[in-house]
Amino acid sequence: MIKLIKSKLNSRSGETLAETLIAVLISALALVFLLTMITASSRLIQNGEAKMDEMYAGSAAIEQAEITPSDATVKINDNALDGLGEISVNVKLYKDADSSLSKYEYNPAS
Repeated sequence: MIKLIKSKLNSRSGETLAETLIAVLISALALVFLLTMITASSRLIQNGEAKMDEMYAGSAAIEQAEITPSDATVKINDNALDGLGEISVNVKLYKDADSSLSKYEYNPAS
């Protein structure tokens, strides 16, 4: 294999038409794949940015206390808690209807 490469590099003859066409075809396919990856990446970035904007807007609405909290219970089921099994914790639930974002905080009063 190394002898073939050395003889090809030392050769004074040019490439054949078939070799040139295959090289152009491989280069064109590589370019098409690269452009496809760039387009898909751009779409993923735009979708991610839109979701992040939605999350930030929902989080800002919740933090500005525009949303009235409701009482809810979070149940934690874990058998590894020394046999305690299920634990219920009372929380205040904030839910933004526009973004379907939810946030809860511990509610010791109830």
